[in-house]
Amino acid sequence: MSNTLNIARKEFADLANNKYLYIVLIIFLINLLMHLVSLYNFYKEGSISDPNFVKACLFDVMYLSSIYGGVTALMIGFSSMAGELTSGALNTLIAKPVYRDTVITGKLLGCIAYMLLFFILTAILYVSSEFILCGDVMAGQLLGLFARLPFIVIIALLYVMMFFLVSVLFRTLIDDNGMALTFSVLFYFVILIIPSSSVIISNIAALLGVDEVYLLGISRIIDPKESMVNISNSGIFDPSFSIISALSLSWLEFAKFIVIVLALLALCYISFLRRDVR
Repeated sequence: MSNTLNIARKEFADLANNKYLYIVLIIFLINLLMHLVSLYNFYKEGSISDPNFVKACLFDVMYLSSIYGGVTALMIGFSSMAGELTSGALNTLIAKPVYRDTVITGKLLGCIAYMLLFFILTAILYVSSEFILCGDVMAGQLLGLFARLPFIVIIALLYVMMFFLVSVLFRTLIDDNGMALTFSVLFYFVILIIPSSSVIISNIAALLGVDEVYLLGISRIIDPKESMVNISNSGIFDPSFSIISALSLSWLEFAKFIVIVLALLALCYISFLRRDVR
């Protein structure tokens, strides 16, 4: 356990000092600022009513943390493996009397802790900024807002874990950094674009000779964005709606995310444990 925690601490420190990740995080924060200003302007123009302001605020937190956070998680996963595999440091580590599962567990824990801290700080920064700008609107709903924030962060973390684990998997399987990063980015755009594009689905169905409606139904089942929409429609953002009721309406989407993350996690462990020391 001590070896695992030591590796996790080292991984967290390496990510905190990674200058390339700073660029990704700065872009993320610029997007956060743009969304914050946009929501404030919508409210001032009267486009968002007082009861819906907190809903919009919570939605923005989840949207920013999941969609833009997916790119951040992808880069974190890639950076976690790329540097040490390229330098040979990871091969040196797994050649020592430390179990390989200890190494991968420690690295994953360090990365997850980094992403979790990042999303928590994002949520706090966004909500506190909106409170400074529109505190009179949010004051009466603060309890409901803060009660929902942990669930919003968990949803976003489960979503971005898919991209994080895929980038770890590609970098473990592919020795070339550029090729591994290309496949990771390609996966990100495939997940974002193909399942929700009826035109692409129609062409794929014609190519495979299968029923278009059937394939479109399958794509919606596996589409993580569709799951995020279903969770959004469950009432999770509405302070006047019971959290228990919202979770009961979206438990299937949570289960889907958990199954996908566990499957990818298993693949990462298998690929890392079977990796040759070169």
